[in-house]
Amino acid sequence: MSDKEGHPIAQGSGFLISKNGRVVTNYHVIKTGSSAMIKLPDGAFFPVDGVIASDKDRDVAIIKAHGNGFRTLTLGDSARLQVGEEVVADRQSPFARIERFRTALSARSELSRTKG
Repeated sequence: MSDKEGHPIAQGSGFLISKNGRVVTNYHVIKTGSSAMIKLPDGAFFPVDGVIASDKDRDVAIIKAHGNGFRTLTLGDSARLQVGEEVVADRQSPFARIERFRTALSARSELSRTKG
């Protein structure tokens, strides 16, 4: 993320959710910037066309990367989770270090709590 003069002011992570370039990222990363680029794991860069939606309170934003034919992340359906199923959450830091967290839902109370 860059300011109006093109100086870098923030960097973050995100993931593609559509072939036409919709990216989920954090609101705090994009809130003060005026332009941005995304960098894919293969090293390719794409300019960001703009912010599609954002929610400050939930710290989430959807931005649009310029381009088409992107490989996307398939999202799961938390309403279909069963006790004992493995849940995987990947988080990529701004410095390209991937940390992987795996956990299994082991108690029905945990599942009930996530369903609210």
